[in-house]
Amino acid sequence: MREHSAKWLLLGLLVVGIGACSGEDGMDGEDRSPPPLMVESSAAGENCPAGGTTFSFGYDTTGDGEIDDEVSSHHVCDGEQGDDGRDLLVETVAAGDSCPAGGITLWIGYDTTGDGSIDDMVAEETICDGVDGSDGQSVLVETEDATSCENGGTRFLFGYDTTGDGSIDDVTAEETVCDGEDGESLLVESSTTVGECLGIVFTFGYDTNGDGAIDEITSETEVCTTTREAVVQDMEVLLYVDFNYGDSAVEAGLTTLESEGLIELTVASSWTEARDVLNDGSPDIAVILNQGTSPTSDFLSELESWVEDGHPAIASSWNEDSEIFDLMEASAVSNNQAEATFTSPLLSFGLPSPLELTNQGWLESFSRGMDPVGEGVSLCIFEDQTSCAVHGNQGRTLMLGFVSDAVEVSDGRQLILNALTTVLF
Repeated sequence: MREHSAKWLLLGLLVVGIGACSGEDGMDGEDRSPPPLMVESSAAGENCPAGGTTFSFGYDTTGDGEIDDEVSSHHVCDGEQGDDGRDLLVETVAAGDSCPAGGITLWIGYDTTGDGSIDDMVAEETICDGVDGSDGQSVLVETEDATSCENGGTRFLFGYDTTGDGSIDDVTAEETVCDGEDGESLLVESSTTVGECLGIVFTFGYDTNGDGAIDEITSETEVCTTTREAVVQDMEVLLYVDFNYGDSAVEAGLTTLESEGLIELTVASSWTEARDVLNDGSPDIAVILNQGTSPTSDFLSELESWVEDGHPAIASSWNEDSEIFDLMEASAVSNNQAEATFTSPLLSFGLPSPLELTNQGWLESFSRGMDPVGEGVSLCIFEDQTSCAVHGNQGRTLMLGFVSDAVEVSDGRQLILNALTTVLF
């Protein structure tokens, strides 16, 4: 466990957070486990007259627990004595099950008692290592002194290492952050952005009242770490559609993604075949569109096991009594709504708002309004205020409240790409 004491430590978190993300697909490399991303600290010495910390960011390539491949370093100087005498610390622990390929969890907070440990938690950040074999460009941050700042500051360069030499050669953004007057804490806060860019928004600013949060924003920078296409790249998708009156927008969209080389698509021809494909565990995700018949009991049992084992799935059903609703943490409560308004930017991107639905000849139902059940969350609203998309099972499933031929085929690619991203990102 490492403890870092510096007033402006969250600047270090910025560098670590981006350095751990994967970028756009780059040049192929060897399939290997990426070395753990690490941060080490040492006294800043003569670099900081009032004291401070030097943070080194890099990788442990030898497995000895120390950085031997340094990416960057940054001096974080304390201000002159201010009103707040508390020490800001960071403690690191193994990320555990939340990071399949390993990683670290950073605890950020204050030592209010002087015992050297955090007793007033401010924030927590988990930073996962990349997955084995997913070679590509590395997103990096480099820092340099900002000569344009009256009280000193830092210039951040955001970009990609496309050559693997450990330095940025493709700059995507830059930001200059000036130090404040003595007694002010300079912070960086991060949030997820899921519009055209899938990545992180960093907010720079000052904590002028000592409550640990930014109350004076100086600037914001958006850093893209991936795209929807990169999220679904090389996914094996099982599709089963039991019946259509018109052209299936979802099936057309998946076929397009396959033709673009983004996914591998298996189309089942019966409930039995769909069951068998789920049973052998070959797909990465299942897309099940129940639009005219009743699923067999053995298929429903296999789908239940699939979801309970933690696999992702997207589904829809015309039948309000279908057990598929229960498996996806939703219940059907209304019928034949014609306008779907997505409330999640992951789902809404690139689609009309509202999305108009058309009955292609269904006698009973072409859409089902839903209520979320259990921990399900609504990501879409019909005109009667029921849900047209429920995100369930800890984010692994998505239940759509309309049949796939109710949507224009031209919107199919974007719709299913957004849906896949919602359960995979």
